[in-house]
Amino acid sequence: MDLLKHAISSRTSYTEVLRMDMKQADTAKQKAEGLTTSEGNTAMTFNSSKGDFTTKNMSHNLNITKQDNDGNIVQSYRSVPPGIDNLPMGDDVGKVIETPATYQQPKINDWFLNSNNTSYAESKNYQRIKSSRKGVRQNPDGSHSTHLMADNNNDEAWPTLFQSKDGSWFEAGYEEAKMRDEIYKFDSKKEVTDFARKGNWKDTYKQTNINDWYMNQKQGKG
Repeated sequence: MDLLKHAISSRTSYTEVLRMDMKQADTAKQKAEGLTTSEGNTAMTFNSSKGDFTTKNMSHNLNITKQDNDGNIVQSYRSVPPGIDNLPMGDDVGKVIETPATYQQPKINDWFLNSNNTSYAESKNYQRIKSSRKGVRQNPDGSHSTHLMADNNNDEAWPTLFQSKDGSWFEAGYEEAKMRDEIYKFDSKKEVTDFARKGNWKDTYKQTNINDWYMNQKQGKG
């Protein structure tokens, strides 16, 4: 509710506020640094705060609100530029929320690489494999499959389940995968294991919308 009130007061999209990386300033150092060392889509809350604020050493504008202990907005500033030394916030104790004035939509490839700590080769493989099948094969136990991955325990992985031109499914091995250009190369054994055995590419792209997947990751549903 605090974030919703902040969004309304600062005339910011509540959805965009939720997508920000929310930090909490607990220590004296964190409170002193604020968002000066953070990325552009990082926000911060300051509990039990009183006194003036500053935007010195900031690189972008901020929306800043303060709520009293009853949750009422008692101070609100929109798009405060860097370099303000003493921004009046009142001497009564309350909760201050700072968010970037402008939300930066992440580029899919850059955000994917950064948020998942993947290599370039790994991220390209994720994109390739997702578009390589149409539909799923229903298995006797009620589950379904699209690839049934195998690997060489080193730097390559490949599917053992394929589709004919008519959409029917059949199983084969390395040579079939090679003929179809479905050998996935990686930079490390860990990447191969995550991809072929743990199947992390399924979680990464199972949502149809990247923003949906991003929100689920933020909420711990990925």
